[in-house]
Amino acid sequence: MMPLGRVVVCMKHYIGDAVMVSPIFGPLEREADRVVYAVRGPVGDLLDTPGGNREIWRMPRAQRVADVLAEARRLRAGKFSTAFVINQSVRAALTARLAGIPVRVGHVKEPRGWLLTHRVPYGANEYETACAFELLRAVGMEDRLTHPCLEVSAAERERGDALRAGATVAIQPGARYGAKQIPPAVMAELARGLVADGPRLVMVGGPDEAEMAAAFVRDAGLDGGGRSDVVNLVGACGLRETMAVLAGCQLAVGGDTGVMHVAAAVGCRTVTAFGPTPARKWGHDYAPHRVLVAPDGDMSRLDAETLRQACRG
Repeated sequence: MMPLGRVVVCMKHYIGDAVMVSPIFGPLEREADRVVYAVRGPVGDLLDTPGGNREIWRMPRAQRVADVLAEARRLRAGKFSTAFVINQSVRAALTARLAGIPVRVGHVKEPRGWLLTHRVPYGANEYETACAFELLRAVGMEDRLTHPCLEVSAAERERGDALRAGATVAIQPGARYGAKQIPPAVMAELARGLVADGPRLVMVGGPDEAEMAAAFVRDAGLDGGGRSDVVNLVGACGLRETMAVLAGCQLAVGGDTGVMHVAAAVGCRTVTAFGPTPARKWGHDYAPHRVLVAPDGDMSRLDAETLRQACRG
């Protein structure tokens, strides 16, 4: 294996993507002299370990040439020996090249191969975590494939327990992209069935889903009779709080979203429905998780009973 020296990991910006590549962080941190994660947005919160011992550089959004040059100067000042360019954009590879980092490892997905020193073919239909391990093999590391796992501290778990208020099953009725969303009528029928089975529900999701979530609780009939059968935390929690809530749940149900990836990584059993995105690549298709694929990739063809049976399994 080649010496890694000081390593910078140039991350993607979506939560689900970051979760799927996270298993390679442990091997890198064991072998490198130093590892820095260059991130944007909420991915920094996702990767922040409870002990605060992971070094995270939060980068501003690069919209102009001047921004790219400024980021390259910052990386150059870090005197890194190796860059793992997880972000598959040309910009990310160019930034690492301009920073003068001698070893630049990344997938060849866009026309950026000439900017990398170690070019790894990208398996468009291969399990995403396995694709990340191919980057390690490009520098001679032969670590065994593991699945995503994220840490939540005891204090965070205590906060999560308070927030979920006794709920043990999490549902995410929304999604960033409509094509990935379980139809509201199907999710409502599923939610009523889950409540009938006994557990209290907690709803999770981002701020942009808050209005939809409030309407969902009302339309699904989950707030009648003076007792709410669901704790609505959509838009009310930060990412670390959401991680803690999910870590205390026994089950999470939803479409192919970042939240569902987080749930699997913090140890919550998941039932994830896939539509247009390939389950083989992005699904947590290993025990205790379940992956369901909508007929013809059309989420509107899902039915609540199939989902409910998967939850019982």
